Amino acid sequence: MTDKATTELSIEALAKEIVVCNSKGRDYEAAGDLQFKNAENKYITAGIRLAELKVLTGGGAPWIAAYTEHCGFQKAWTNALIAIGKGEITLAQVRAGTAGRVAKHRA
Repeated sequence: MTDKATTELSIEALAKEIVVCNSKGRDYEAAGDLQFKNAENKYITAGIRLAELKVLTGGGAPWIAAYTEHCGFQKAWTNALIAIGKGEITLAQVRAGTAGRVAKHRA
């Protein structure tokens, strides 16, 4: 296998792991308060893996293509997951920000 083929395989495998972590996080969140910490742990893992994916792709257009095409995420959620993974914000802060924007929009 060439280096490019190996990198593509690595990107796809990493993206698949990110999607699984994100999906499990959403499932835990839907289960309620008792599972909130499990959800946050899955999002932390997804954020760490997204940071690895960013390094692997070299940033720029390949990075954007990786998180949109392989993971199906929008830029805001991708940035939020990376921030959660780095410990810069918590899931509760992300949800509070979202609730505030929704309330403002509905007002």
